[in-house]
Amino acid sequence: MLGGRFIKSAVIDSSFITCRLMPDENSAKVDKVFEEHIQGNLNFLASPILPFEVTNALKSAVISKRINENQATILVSDFQALDIELKQVDFQEALSLGLAKNCSVYDASYLWLARKHNIPLLTLDKNLNKIAG
Repeated sequence: MLGGRFIKSAVIDSSFITCRLMPDENSAKVDKVFEEHIQGNLNFLASPILPFEVTNALKSAVISKRINENQATILVSDFQALDIELKQVDFQEALSLGLAKNCSVYDASYLWLARKHNIPLLTLDKNLNKIAG
C-alpha cells in the first residue's frame, strides 16, 4: 500500500514488452496494462535476463528489417526508462521447473518469479501462458 492505495505487482516478460515497444505490434490489452503501470497502479518485476532478451529481440527486428538501427537505439532507451524491478532467481528451482514444465530455463525464470511472489505473469508467449495457467 502506498499513500492509501494498493499497488499491484506482476512479472513481465520480453514478449509483453516488445509488443509495447515495436511500432508494428499493437495490443489493447498490453496498452491497458502499461497505462496501469504508468499511473503507478502496477509494479513490474522481471528476471535479470529481461534486458538481454528485449535487446536481442530489437536486434533481430533490425536484421529482419522491421525497424532500422536508429529506431532500435531509441527503443532500447525507451525500454531502459521503464521502471522494472529485476529480481534474483533461484537457478536450481528454475532448472527444475523448466524440466518439469518442458520449457526453457529462460521462461521458467519468469514463471518461478510469478509463483514465488504469488503474482500474475504477463506474457504473450502462448506456451508460457498455458504453462502458467
